[in-house]
Amino acid sequence: MADSYSELKRLNRSIVDQDFVHITAGPSKQPESISVEAVKIIKAGVRNFAVGISDRFNENELLAFTGNEPKNLFTVPDFEGLRDILANLTQVVCCDKVS
Repeated sequence: MADSYSELKRLNRSIVDQDFVHITAGPSKQPESISVEAVKIIKAGVRNFAVGISDRFNENELLAFTGNEPKNLFTVPDFEGLRDILANLTQVVCCDKVS
């Protein structure tokens, strides 16, 4: 996650909205850093979204990554389930901008 923050900071494209969609099928290898890194990313003006696949991810970790925004957390039972959430995820990420 720290590498992601560094990359976002390096790109720093301030004229476009910045959204981060994290897709995972398992728990974090560094769960203690999730909240800290997520706060850095959010403070940099990036909206965080998370997609948990299967039943092996840690929902609390993903919720922390979204800045405790339940509407930014999506879950599916398997990779095929990604098709089922694509329209909703696209709507939330691309159209539901905070003014």
